[in-house]
Amino acid sequence: MCFERKFYGYQVANAYRLLGDLYQQADDKKAALEAYKKALERNPKIGLKKIIAKLEKEQIDSPV
Repeated sequence: MCFERKFYGYQVANAYRLLGDLYQQADDKKAALEAYKKALERNPKIGLKKIIAKLEKEQIDSPV
């Protein structure tokens, strides 16, 4: 049972990562950042920390 939840969490994390990628391609950095953060919550090892930091810095440098 625990394995199933953990596996499902990784699938959801990957879906959020792909959603973030799509938002980034559409130049919606705010939505991309939100999706990446949700992915990171579900899987801390998904490899998004640098991307999130970059997007947060860009958001601070040029607030909308």
